[in-house]
Amino acid sequence: MDKYYNGGKILQMKDLNGQTPEIFMVSGNRSAGKTTYFSRKLVNMFLEKRRKFVLLYRYKYMVTHCENSFFGNLKMFYPNCEMTGKTRQGGIYYELFLNGKSCGYALALNNPDTIKNISSMFYDVDAVLFDEFQATSDAGYCSDEISKFISVHQSMARGGGKQSRYLPVYMLSNKSSLLNPYFTAFGISDRLRSDTKFMRGTGWVLEMNKNEHAAQAQAESTFMQAFAGSQFYAHSVDNMYLNDNVKFVERMGGNNKYMATIKFNNCEYSIREYDTPHVIYVSTGVDSNNPVKIAVTGDDHQTDYVLKQSYNYLITNLRIFYNWGLIRFQNLNCKSAFLGLISY
Repeated sequence: MDKYYNGGKILQMKDLNGQTPEIFMVSGNRSAGKTTYFSRKLVNMFLEKRRKFVLLYRYKYMVTHCENSFFGNLKMFYPNCEMTGKTRQGGIYYELFLNGKSCGYALALNNPDTIKNISSMFYDVDAVLFDEFQATSDAGYCSDEISKFISVHQSMARGGGKQSRYLPVYMLSNKSSLLNPYFTAFGISDRLRSDTKFMRGTGWVLEMNKNEHAAQAQAESTFMQAFAGSQFYAHSVDNMYLNDNVKFVERMGGNNKYMATIKFNNCEYSIREYDTPHVIYVSTGVDSNNPVKIAVTGDDHQTDYVLKQSYNYLITNLRIFYNWGLIRFQNLNCKSAFLGLISY
């Protein structure tokens, strides 16, 4: 078994339709070598073929001087190379240089409109690296991140005589949450199993990687041993998702009574009461004819939906069921929606 990550297999994969994917996602444990592998791939592409790349970050403050963190970890592989950078157009983007030659750019995902206005600058970009695409908390994501991600990619994929050209994105991260916006957008959370190693979708492929050498190194760390039993230890050593609690997630069947439809993050979920066992079940299959429709947040409020404050009596009862451990969820998205509903 390789000591460090090797992305050769996922790079050869086709998507669900047999096409070459444009999005390559790798999620796994810490210190496995994912970032090093793909970062070296980009540098080698430039050294061998003069193909430029983009480093994609979320916020503007992450872009400036990013060459220090990006190339600092690679210096041992390129002892005769030096990477520098310059702020361009008042900080709209950052240009990277390898031994004085322009090799690529760094962009902030949170600036899609300004990037669109200068899209012609990126006609010669051939690959994108988006490291840490799973944030360690919900607060780490941009607002409406998926729309911004799509917009920025569209801006970069223009040029070269084409309205849209093939521009692969290598998305890497440690495991954080199945509820990250990318897994949700691609429907990955529902399909993922504990033994999944690779998954394919339309236009994308995913690798769930666990590097045993990295996990063992974490387990042997006396510092980490001090936190044995903690969620972070399980995340680092056992490759579990940092922010997910899968308790009460299971499939239900049998006689039930439809109680309500709730809307959360623009997705609909059903709440049903089952007889045997006597539990409340939250799932994705909804009855559009049921009159009880509840918007969890103001953004979910629309025609036929009532804000949750109008159903305090129902929500109070659901809190009681939850406190008694009598709620079950089809998946983590359902759980997240329900917790949003009963939150104060």
